Amino acid sequence: MALDSLYRCLTFSPDPHVVVDHLAEAIARYFSVEAVYFELDCQVTLPLAGYWSEIPDLEAFAHVEPPKKAVFKKELKAKKYQPLQEQGIRQLALMPFDTETSRSGWIAMASRTSLPPLEELTEIVLPILDLAAQTLPLQQQNQQSRDNNALLAKINQLIDTETSINKLLQQAIAAVVECYDVDFGLAGLFKYANPLLARNEPQICPDATFNVVNETNLVPRQTVLKDCGICRQGWLSAPEILAINDIDQTDLATSPLTDRYKSFLVTPLMGQQSSDGQSSTVLGLVILGQQTSRVWQAEEKQLADFVAHQLSTAMIHQQSLQRVQSLVDERTAQLKWSLDVQAKLGAKMRQQIQQLRQLNVLKDEFLSTMSHELNTPLATMKVAVKMLKQPGRSPEKQATYLDILEQELTRESKLIKDLLKLQHFESEQFAMKPQRLSLNPILEAMRQEFNQRWQLLKGLELEVTYVPENVSQKLQIETDEESLTNALSELLTNAGKYSARNTKVRLEVEYFAKSPAQIQLRLCNDGSGIAAEEQGHIFEKFRRGAGVTEQAIPGTGLGLALVKALVEQLEGTIEVSSEPNRGKKTYETCFVMTFPQSMVGL
Repeated sequence: MALDSLYRCLTFSPDPHVVVDHLAEAIARYFSVEAVYFELDCQVTLPLAGYWSEIPDLEAFAHVEPPKKAVFKKELKAKKYQPLQEQGIRQLALMPFDTETSRSGWIAMASRTSLPPLEELTEIVLPILDLAAQTLPLQQQNQQSRDNNALLAKINQLIDTETSINKLLQQAIAAVVECYDVDFGLAGLFKYANPLLARNEPQICPDATFNVVNETNLVPRQTVLKDCGICRQGWLSAPEILAINDIDQTDLATSPLTDRYKSFLVTPLMGQQSSDGQSSTVLGLVILGQQTSRVWQAEEKQLADFVAHQLSTAMIHQQSLQRVQSLVDERTAQLKWSLDVQAKLGAKMRQQIQQLRQLNVLKDEFLSTMSHELNTPLATMKVAVKMLKQPGRSPEKQATYLDILEQELTRESKLIKDLLKLQHFESEQFAMKPQRLSLNPILEAMRQEFNQRWQLLKGLELEVTYVPENVSQKLQIETDEESLTNALSELLTNAGKYSARNTKVRLEVEYFAKSPAQIQLRLCNDGSGIAAEEQGHIFEKFRRGAGVTEQAIPGTGLGLALVKALVEQLEGTIEVSSEPNRGKKTYETCFVMTFPQSMVGL
């Protein structure tokens, strides 16, 4: 290999770390030796070390002590050279070299056979290393400057694009570790038990936890500040950077970090200074670590401080944005709630206005119906009284008119009683008198009464069936007899009014034994139907089906409202259905009353 090839190694790469390793290999090949190691003291930057060896497991070669003068070892008898002997090394040359102003470094060469004379080594190698010591630090500075600029650009990009503080710190610490070429890095934020003590005060360590934001198994994700020596010292040193070149030269307590790493660079993340001039809050720490001792350069500290300042500013800005966004969201939610309330109030008002209009319509219909229903009996009674006053009436005629008076008086009395009952139920002053009753006698009496009245008027017949059939004689219900009877009577009266002539009215009683047990009374008739749009309102007060007034079917519209009130007082439910009969002009209308298990028994 030509001598000029050794000098060309200095321009092999813009990265000085690559250059020194390449130069070590070139020197080893030029002199045909097995290993070369040298260090260049760069003064303003970290030392540069070049190393090459074709012998495996020769790491101990790099730990040979720097020589104070040139040494040529032809026999390696000392114990410290034993690792080299085990690899077959027989000769070792150690040479320091200086520049005109200061010590520049040293070089070690090892061979399994023999080395060139020390004079030859000195004549050829030292000028090259001297030149490298003068030029490579400049390259190293330039490279470090490029790396620093790239780091700052990366940090600025992260600040511009990342909205999550944790993700910002995670990506930032990864970029810092790469730029500083350290063995580990972590970032964490403090959570204070008392925020008023979060400001940095000398010699006062608050009750706080250090919460690591990036993935690492070096420390727990959450550590008590007082239990972490590095974290505690970093907090106490804030706002200054804590640089530890060699942990063995300090009195810090041991920890998983200090057991594994020897040098640390701890940079605080500082909050804004308060308006009253008090110390800034320590938001968190960025910790870099090296497994070997390392002298942290002023430029490295300055860059770390600048990066920490950028991150702290971004965190404060992000927190401010979050508070503003939270306030905006809160005000937006309040405004939305206010608008929703106004919309609901407006809708409620419109609904109430509509209900008032409907009530006015119902009131007019009710007054018209009540006027008709009240005046009809009175007019009939007036005619009957007038006829009774006429002389010469036979006893038979007088008895007929008296019967008419009694019937109309009963009709008038029932109307007034229904109104009073409904008002009584709605005022919640109704008190039931529950008792266990057998259903069969009650329904049988009502069947006979219905048939006696409606067979003569319209040819109707009430049929009562039980499901299952064997419960007819023993089915009992605990209820208020008067309320149940009134409800059934009202439904039967309606069935009689609206049934087609010569049809059957069907009352089916069904017992459901499965839990929860129920009893169901299903009353069906064939005749006038109830329109689907009216079925949802049929139980409202004063509500009558379309056309019933024109058909002169007597009624006030209170009957079904009274039935619903009675059934609900008995803790039951009532439903209605009305479907057309196939091939006929009539409808099958059914009312279904269901009572719960607690009021049913056998």
